Amino acid sequence: MPKMGAILSVSAPPPKLVIIDSAKLEVTGEVALPNPADILTYDPNSDRVFVCNDEKPELWVIDPAAKTIVTTLTMPGAGMEDLGVDEKGAYLYQCLKGTNELVQVDIKGLKVVTKWPTSPAEKPHGLAMVRGTDTVLVVGGNGKLSLMSLTSGQVLASTDVSPKVDEIAYDPGLKRVYCASGTGVLSVVSLNDNKLATLAPLTSSPGTHSVAVDPKTHTVWIVFAKDNKAYVQAFIQK
Repeated sequence: MPKMGAILSVSAPPPKLVIIDSAKLEVTGEVALPNPADILTYDPNSDRVFVCNDEKPELWVIDPAAKTIVTTLTMPGAGMEDLGVDEKGAYLYQCLKGTNELVQVDIKGLKVVTKWPTSPAEKPHGLAMVRGTDTVLVVGGNGKLSLMSLTSGQVLASTDVSPKVDEIAYDPGLKRVYCASGTGVLSVVSLNDNKLATLAPLTSSPGTHSVAVDPKTHTVWIVFAKDNKAYVQAFIQK
């Protein structure tokens, strides 16, 4: 969450970043975007928002306080998907489904440092940082989940999940990964000692793309559309 206590969201048309006061739920600002956006993440260390261009391999770096685009980074590939920032705010990690790679970006220097293959996770979409460790979770549209080292880029472990997964969420308390699939299956995977094990899945709704976890209550939330209406659904986990 930004330092000013806000919720960030992208909308279209016209494409823009919307800043909402998290207490009053009122729009406090907007930033016009050059193209439609897909997904974003926020780095509290630099107070910067990183927004993916949904049409080109570009990443917009935005100052939410000044409400301006600071710079645009061109990615070495195409098909930009999920992204995340490490706990120290040193690096940003970006999935590129077109090249089956994970890109590492130096946040201070605003430049690409390196890129690593995500195989066996092909066409990587969802990403989740494993807080307190030197690892990141990356899921492929082919039904493979990879655990990768943030130091070497090595794939440390992998397991099967439902295909067509878009976003994933990690619960550090239960050490579980939740993978939202458009097939109507919410895959559940345990993570212990850098080992992945597929657990019994949860039944969601066809077309589900987004998932989030409340780390305090361990409630899992999904969002989906049905009959031209939007819905949220909760799963209580123990």
